[in-house]
Amino acid sequence: KNKEIGIILKHWMNSSLVNMFGWIEEFNTIILRYILPRYFGPSTVFEGHSCQVNSVMFSPDGTKIVSSSADETIRIWDINLKKEIKILKGHLGYVNYAEFSSNGDMIVSCSIDKTIRLWDAQTGNEIKILGRHEHEVVTVKFSHNGESIVSGSLDGEVVIWDVKSGQQKRRFKQWHEILDVAFSSDGGRIVVAIGDNSVQIWDVHLWDKIQDLFYEGRKVHFSPNGSFLLCCSISGMCEIYNTTLSNIAIFTNQLGNKCRDVLNAKYFPDEHTIVTCLEDHTIRLWDANSGEEIQRLEGHCLELTGLDTSPDGCAIVSSSRDNTIRLWKQL
Repeated sequence: KNKEIGIILKHWMNSSLVNMFGWIEEFNTIILRYILPRYFGPSTVFEGHSCQVNSVMFSPDGTKIVSSSADETIRIWDINLKKEIKILKGHLGYVNYAEFSSNGDMIVSCSIDKTIRLWDAQTGNEIKILGRHEHEVVTVKFSHNGESIVSGSLDGEVVIWDVKSGQQKRRFKQWHEILDVAFSSDGGRIVVAIGDNSVQIWDVHLWDKIQDLFYEGRKVHFSPNGSFLLCCSISGMCEIYNTTLSNIAIFTNQLGNKCRDVLNAKYFPDEHTIVTCLEDHTIRLWDANSGEEIQRLEGHCLELTGLDTSPDGCAIVSSSRDNTIRLWKQL
């Protein structure tokens, strides 16, 4: 498709008729919109954090985003108003991650201060300190029904918490640091990326390990329907595993293998497209079936730290060490 686009643009740009009208830039976008299945462009830059932004996630209705930062704050931004509407303060150190619950009522966050905190998404008030690890909490995620939270820390501890009571439901400890954790969409499984270059999948109800994948995954995500597992690594690859059977690794796609480090990756809601952020400060869209690159987005001037797709798949949001959050919308 890139070659086809190049040929079309080359011939039309050489046309004296088109040059006479002077609408080359607009014509580029017109062609891309009709040839590519989805095409994104820059929309809004959100500025307000005084230090690097560590994560950014959409609200379930797609009207807001929540960010976490090394400035020890969590911030809620209104996409339509294009501005910050709430600052959540309470953590005593870098906030590593924050996200909305599936109904949008709460926000969970984790920090270098070893705590996990719950916040009221409407008022911005802290509800409670849900739990405390012995070391820095790297990541924390809601289950889809909002009743449980899974967290992972640098000392290798993974804990599942009951949101209502604040008590631990399950716990296990690894010998290496935890890099990432995530629930499947049905809440029955969790995936854990570990610092010893392995990825584990656990049954939440039986609390039994289902599978070991010896893959250097730094970020792990289930697809929206839970059928696939997406792993990205420092080797410049993303791999997709089929999780419907006990013997995973049915097929593998290599995405972005010319770049040394894939920092994060996410499925679009329709599962046909994957978006990644790479070490070269770019965001890239890929066809999930063929592994072909669809589009490349540039704008951040330093390393990206996080990204998310909107619930309707029409927008992407990204965060960076350059202290900014960028919104990209489908044209």
